[in-house]
This record gives sequence, structure tokens and C-alpha cells, in this order.
Amino acid sequence: IVIRATIRRLGLFALIAGVLGAPATAAVAQAPTSQLTPGIGVKLLQGPADGVNNPRAHEYIIDHLAPGSTIARQMGVSNGTPQPVHLSFYAVSAVIDGGVFRPGIGRSANDLTSWTTFSPTSATIQPGQTLPVTVTIAVPADATAGERYAAALAVDTTSAPGGGGITD
Repeated sequence: IVIRATIRRLGLFALIAGVLGAPATAAVAQAPTSQLTPGIGVKLLQGPADGVNNPRAHEYIIDHLAPGSTIARQMGVSNGTPQPVHLSFYAVSAVIDGGVFRPGIGRSANDLTSWTTFSPTSATIQPGQTLPVTVTIAVPADATAGERYAAALAVDTTSAPGGGGITD
């Protein structure tokens, strides 16, 4: 999930790729798909009502927000593996470097990550299941102008068999 926020005098522009309360704009549900992709999948389940004709609005969370506004969007996190997985959901800072979007390392933070929350913050998802996760962005009333980027992550924290492997 990619989160991009630009705060201007008129407000904030938030873009969350792949995934996201009280919505600042009406939201429209996306059509469900019956086939799960192999591995862990993330799909935006709703987008802004005024973005119906914008293809990016079906993959990214795109809303224009004023300071003091809050939006909430749902993403579906699916388990296309044969085993249950335990996932943690959180945002990390990101940058655009040479035209490439680069999420930060570890749990790097910025203003946008501090404004972004997830419900639930973690969950165990069974094979073949899709869990709706709500991502909320609450922009403080005193937010300053500028562009901020973040990535919304679904990180596998399942214990590796025998205590080995890499987890968050």
C-alpha cells in the first residue's frame, strides 16, 4: 500500500496504493473477486464515490482532505497460502527517489504515518480467507503545507517453524 499526502493551503491529497472513522467523502464498494492470488494479497475494497471514472481510484486511496479532516477506507487482506498467517498492519514513511517509490526501513515514521491508523492492528487470517482492514487517516487541524509519503504494510509476523526464519 502506498500513501501519498500533499498538504496545501486548500488541504491534503492522500493516495494509498493497494489498500485504508468517518469518511470525508462518500465511498463506493469495489466488486469482489472470487480468486485469491497466491501468497498474501491486498486489495482496495472501496474508493471515493467521485472517483468512479478514475482507474487509479480503484487501486489507490485518493481523496482531497482539508486539515482537520478524517477519511477511512477498507482494504481486503487475503491469505492465498495453505497455512494460517498472523499479520500486523501499520504505515511506514516513504520517499520518491529518482522516480521510484521507496518505503522506509523498519518502522520509519513521518507526519503521515502518525496520522494513519489501522483496525484491526493485527490478525490471524486462515487459508482462503479475506479480512477487511480499515485504514484511517486523520489530518490534524494544524497540519502544515508539504508533501508526505508513506506505505501501508501487512507484515507476516507468523512464528517460523522451529524458531527460524525472518519475522517483523
